[in-house]
Amino acid sequence: DEVNKVNEDANEMLNGAPSGSLQELARALMRLNAVWTDVYNRVDHYSQLFSNSDTQWKKWKNMIEEEKRHLESLEKKIKRSHGLSSDAEDISEELDDIEVTLREHTLEKKTTLNDLGQELMANSIMSEYIKGELDSYSSQWNILDCQAREKIHNLEQTINRSQSIEKQVLEMSRWMSDVNDLLQQRLDADVLAGDVPEEYQSLKEEVKQQEELLKELEKTASEYKTQGNQEGYDRLENQTCLLKKHFEEVMVKFNRFERPTDFDPKLGLVKRELSNIERSE
Repeated sequence: DEVNKVNEDANEMLNGAPSGSLQELARALMRLNAVWTDVYNRVDHYSQLFSNSDTQWKKWKNMIEEEKRHLESLEKKIKRSHGLSSDAEDISEELDDIEVTLREHTLEKKTTLNDLGQELMANSIMSEYIKGELDSYSSQWNILDCQAREKIHNLEQTINRSQSIEKQVLEMSRWMSDVNDLLQQRLDADVLAGDVPEEYQSLKEEVKQQEELLKELEKTASEYKTQGNQEGYDRLENQTCLLKKHFEEVMVKFNRFERPTDFDPKLGLVKRELSNIERSE
């Protein structure tokens, strides 16, 4: 308003004065308007710049805070120990949880946050603070991303091992049930190892394999206990004890099948054959 008033007053003076009489005033007025236009344009530029920067700053600040929360959540999930559980289903849930959080923690978000921060710093907006935050965030992002992927790999291996153990326990249980029935059939029919040598050799090899498997399961249970995995130890120890008890029952029949006591089964077979002959006569 003051500049406009000066312009109005000066123009009135220039218009009312003889031509060329107030040249110095005219030049001063031109200089004043030039300086004012330059100042006005610069003020308007910085006004728009800082207005836009305020919006960008709020957006950047919200993004960095949100990313910090995501990284904090990811870090807690990485540090969470699955040692208290060796159950494949429980570990799978933990694995899914980390994978979901990692998917939310994208490179695109990191790039957007960095680009926005660089733009603010280029306009001299909180440059030192933004640089420090971006450096800290980028370092933490890289470390946690690497740790998360390593944790996922370890969890996948743990799941595979747990599933393998459960499969071994189930297969051994089925084997013992099948072999127990087979041996009982052979004993009931007075058929012994010497009568079926190929079957006997096959069973003998299978028995040896199952003994080795029991040792492996006991070793794994001990490892769980050493690692502080009490839940996994208790469950596998109970499973192994049941398997051992069932295995001992099978071995009683196998030993009778392999080495009959006083040849009772053979004697019984001979007696029955003689009785059949006598009846047929």
